[in-house]
Amino acid sequence: MNKLKREEFFQRYRFEILAIALSINFLLPEFSGQFVLNTISGTLSFTLLVISGLSLVEKIKKRTRRMFLLNGLILIMVQIIYSLSILFPNSLQMITNYGYFLYLLYFAFFVSITYHLFLQISRIKTISQSVIVGALAGYLLIGTLGFFVFMALEMTIGGTLSNLNSESMVKDIYYYSFVTLTTIGYGDITPLHNYTRDLSVFLGVIGQFYLTVTVASLVSKYLSQSKQTK
Repeated sequence: MNKLKREEFFQRYRFEILAIALSINFLLPEFSGQFVLNTISGTLSFTLLVISGLSLVEKIKKRTRRMFLLNGLILIMVQIIYSLSILFPNSLQMITNYGYFLYLLYFAFFVSITYHLFLQISRIKTISQSVIVGALAGYLLIGTLGFFVFMALEMTIGGTLSNLNSESMVKDIYYYSFVTLTTIGYGDITPLHNYTRDLSVFLGVIGQFYLTVTVASLVSKYLSQSKQTK
């Protein structure tokens, strides 16, 4: 497969690749502590996110693409180093020393993907199955961004959510973000601070609005177009 064909492939299936990468990333907390699975899944997830992200950024924006690629490559290396911390404990200390900086890189990375995904979806006139997959990927991105904001509040203020386990805090907050987004609301983890209460309400409203308006509208247009072509 030559370079041109590779670019065409990644451009054509950019939404599907993004959805797969986010699905792997969604399962990452489940592999916590499992060296081989954590290393493979983490590296694969961010590699696919970088590839799909580059396909989402317009080719004419070369500077944006370079910055996105650099950010993604740094995060891939961080994931590998973090996974290897079980063998080299000193590497974990190196990541910890730059914790807030790396957190900002992660947040900027996902914000960039989310922005370019929604920008492309808004410009597409003909709705296909691929576009619907992209819209569902956007739903996962909203939940992921919610996780980052909840995590930031817990890191800076502390005590913002109840029943958090220090050993599985990342997994717990990730879980809480998506439970809130989907408005399931089991009640095992609850907001304790005004900021997290407000954010929980906002995230729940955004989640329902996105599904009932954005995704439903795209599916309706897709079905309508399918009937017209028959």
